[in-house]
Amino acid sequence: MAPGPDRPWAELACGAVALAAYAWTLAPTVVGGDSGELITVGATLGVAHPPGYPLYTLLAKLFTLVPWGSVAQRVNLLSAVCGAGAAVLLCRAVRRLTGDAWCGAAAAGAFAFSPLVWPYAVTAEVFPLNNLLVAALLLLLVVVDGAEGAGVRRGLCAFALVSGLALSNHHTSVFVIAPFGGWLLWRARSLLDARLLALIALAGLVGLLPYVYLPWAAARHPAVAWGDASTWSGFWTHLLRSEYGTFRLASAETGQAGDWTARVGHVARTLATTTFWMGPALLLAAIPAALRQRTRRERLTALVMGTLVAYVATFAALANVRWDDLLHRTVQDRFWQQAVLLASALLGVGLLELTTRAGKAGPLLAPAVALGLAGAMAAAHHRAADHRGHTFFRDYGRALLEGLPPRTILLVTSDEAVGAVRYLQAVEGLRTDVRILPTGQIAWPWFRPQAERLGVALPPGQDFTARAFLDANVPGAPVFVVNRVPWLKTLEEAYALWPVGFAEELTRKGAPPALPDWVRRVDQAYARFDPRAGESFPAGSWERYVSGNVAKLDRLFALALPRGATVWPRREEGARAVVHGLTAYVARQRTPDAVAHKNLGVAWQLLAASDPDALAQMARHFAIALQIQPGDPDRDAMRALIERVRASAGERGAPEPR
Repeated sequence: MAPGPDRPWAELACGAVALAAYAWTLAPTVVGGDSGELITVGATLGVAHPPGYPLYTLLAKLFTLVPWGSVAQRVNLLSAVCGAGAAVLLCRAVRRLTGDAWCGAAAAGAFAFSPLVWPYAVTAEVFPLNNLLVAALLLLLVVVDGAEGAGVRRGLCAFALVSGLALSNHHTSVFVIAPFGGWLLWRARSLLDARLLALIALAGLVGLLPYVYLPWAAARHPAVAWGDASTWSGFWTHLLRSEYGTFRLASAETGQAGDWTARVGHVARTLATTTFWMGPALLLAAIPAALRQRTRRERLTALVMGTLVAYVATFAALANVRWDDLLHRTVQDRFWQQAVLLASALLGVGLLELTTRAGKAGPLLAPAVALGLAGAMAAAHHRAADHRGHTFFRDYGRALLEGLPPRTILLVTSDEAVGAVRYLQAVEGLRTDVRILPTGQIAWPWFRPQAERLGVALPPGQDFTARAFLDANVPGAPVFVVNRVPWLKTLEEAYALWPVGFAEELTRKGAPPALPDWVRRVDQAYARFDPRAGESFPAGSWERYVSGNVAKLDRLFALALPRGATVWPRREEGARAVVHGLTAYVARQRTPDAVAHKNLGVAWQLLAASDPDALAQMARHFAIALQIQPGDPDRDAMRALIERVRASAGERGAPEPR
């Protein structure tokens, strides 16, 4: 057996390796999802989305004071420290449980380098802190279960304190607190008296004290605040996530129930394949210990295994994001980190079971598995977790803000955009004149004072339409929209949206933006930022989501530009604007667009009177359009024009477009 738990070489080694890996792959700035919001509320002492994450916010604020890197990078460092700390405590817990340092190291390595854990340990997220606190609860379970007398009393109070802190960060910790705490109270039932119960309750309340931050912060009216936690009802609405649905990932309008079997199967396959099937093998090896329950280690193994099964089964039932949407799956995957931690602990127990049956090979098997598994997982998952040089969302948010006119009202409907622009505005001071309004919050009563401070008018009542909102604010300010949602359908009664780079500009119906200026602004947007960089990221990533949305917006621009030219008073100027805009659009596309080439041909045709090269360009684009779409309804007319141009140039022998 390896050296006992009083010599923490394994814990220190695991923590150092994990922290080094996380620091090396740390994100330099804001990323997708909740990252921008969490960094911003930490830096400005605001209020994050429900349940507010007060403990995380306070720690994030503390890390913004680190004299290194950007503010975003400092908060990302908090995740790295918490992730490495979780690996240390997990190693310690498994080592105390098994008596073998290599078993603890195996558990820590499998956890730290899991692709469900590593990417969030290098970006601003609440989950690494949750992992740290859940690992602390696991360690306390092992320590307190083996203690006696005064040690049990102190341990129960420590467990209550950490439980309160865990609940001050993330509600899912209750799925560990309840079974672990219930077990410890039952084991210590002979010691429980009124004084000890009072001390345990007091310790738990102390752990919950970070929630006092929420009403304090809300009363300050920070730049970024969700809800109004300064009132009693607002505080409980926020704490219980009533606007989302308690223990739900999304509101009923956003999410929907999915296939429970598919969710459970997904997490099981992920745990298996990312550990090269060593995870399932070692978990199976731990089952006999859980079934025997003759020793303290075996009983705790059964408890942890039951907790893991209950968490996966329960959360899979509660998770209501859309299963058919890969981005929604990515959002859900973050919540399996707690399951990964528990499974990694059982993996360590399973390794002990195998080594005790391996005879003389046992002393070699444990270090071989621990080092081999950790090394293989680090090598396999490094690329997906590596965020060095990833500035996609910072660049996207900057390009979005810099392209807006002064005092714009920016209606944003998605997390990745609102987080990036709010971080850049509130923390880095970019374009503080822009009024950023998340459309999902506009109709809530608590948002009305925020709108007033921004100088934005809201119609009376809670169920006003987008049309009523726009009537109250246009023409007093330019309005732009990022990712329109069904709520905006009512604006089409009197308004129209025109794609301008990465957002859509609102105008009165039938009045497109000034044509040459419109094309110029689109050119400037793509000069600032190339959204195609997001295509190199995995399917389901926030980067791919942004890239896909911008591609759709660019397609709308290509379709809207010829329509805008039809109402432009100067025909030749309009045709040149279409040529310029669609030529740039075609150059941005990965695959040819028949409609764009056809419209380019028409625009060149309109310039034939003033440009000697226009007809040749017309024929070229018509030919490309017919190659892409041979069945175009105007194919005969297009072929006739192509032949006429070739005949006049003496090119009748050229091959006819298919």
